[in-house]
Amino acid sequence: MSVENLIRDLHERILLGESGVSDLLGGTEPVPGWYGYALSDLALVIDDAAKIEFVDGATLGPGQESASAAHSARIVVFTTSLVVEIQGHQTDEGVGTHATTVRSRGGLVDAVVGAGRSATDHDVSGSRSPWPGHVRVELHYADGRTISLPLRSEARDFRYSERLRAYLPSLLNDLHRA
Repeated sequence: MSVENLIRDLHERILLGESGVSDLLGGTEPVPGWYGYALSDLALVIDDAAKIEFVDGATLGPGQESASAAHSARIVVFTTSLVVEIQGHQTDEGVGTHATTVRSRGGLVDAVVGAGRSATDHDVSGSRSPWPGHVRVELHYADGRTISLPLRSEARDFRYSERLRAYLPSLLNDLHRA
């Protein structure tokens, strides 16, 4: 696969798929300058976009992640064997920085999971969301890093929660990797 095709495929998997990341970069061109470099970093560590299993992302307001950043974003990509975290920042002046951290999925030491609905809460009217509701997962890695999914603090739609619930067994299998 050519580098151009790999980068295009990675971009499509991250921004155009069901990752929930498509609105991270404002939805308009041009994308922040740091994003192209972060995409290059991904191409260095992920040789096939098909290895991407799950993607999440969040934007942060001014000063939340970096005191000087007007726009910050965090993207987490899970492949079959790696966790890739990207932190990107863009100032009002257009200066962008980013950091890409790669770790083994086998470094997971514990996980905290939470369902948004009780298993004994029966809704006969069907007016509420089905079980398990909004799913939350907190992953703790051996290097001290924690990844909380969803990355966004506001409630996600149930399609996202269903994708996360479906991916949970794969994440929990990482507890058996060493």
